[in-house]
Amino acid sequence: MNRNRLSVWGLTAAVLCAGWQFVPAEEAFQIGVVDMARLYGEFYQTKRAQQRLGDTWAEFEREFKAREEEIGAMEKAAETLRREAVDPKLDDARKLAKRVEAEDKMLEIVKKRNDLGELRLTYKRQYDAQYKRMRDALVAQIREVVGAHAERKGYELVLDASGITQSALPVLIYHAPITDLTNDVLAILNADADSEAGPDADRDANRDAGPDAGRKEDAL
Repeated sequence: MNRNRLSVWGLTAAVLCAGWQFVPAEEAFQIGVVDMARLYGEFYQTKRAQQRLGDTWAEFEREFKAREEEIGAMEKAAETLRREAVDPKLDDARKLAKRVEAEDKMLEIVKKRNDLGELRLTYKRQYDAQYKRMRDALVAQIREVVGAHAERKGYELVLDASGITQSALPVLIYHAPITDLTNDVLAILNADADSEAGPDADRDANRDAGPDAGRKEDAL
């Protein structure tokens, strides 16, 4: 990881040095920055994709709740059988039958709980994989727009101002405000947001986006 990070910074330094060394003085080497975390978080397609993931997770939660209620009902039935198995009003044969039935039901409950736990893990893995595909596709789309905008404006290099080092410190210590392209790129990304908005857009904006709703995005 450290070797890869050093290689990236070495390459960046080489590009900068090469640019300053070989570009004539009258042709300034233009460097811009964007806040990728903000672009990702405020891109309207990100919010809609998270809403769709939220719908998927909510459907699973409904199924999970229904199975939990089924198991709860079985546990109550097993408890009733255990009480009946020691009821002095019943003969020994019927007590034994109740005890065996209670034990069988408890074994079934254990199996159902294990199956439910495995199901939750499976759904979580599927959710995480779907989230990663969504995130990668959106980041690629954002990078394409950033690149096209930078090319139009004559920028040779665009850096991520939201980058964080392994020491949890910002990668970029200072940059001139005029070099920040975030607002311009965000306007391009969200240019079609109003035309694509559905009738339930406001309601969906407050929907839970899944098991990790509210988590802070990883560094892009």
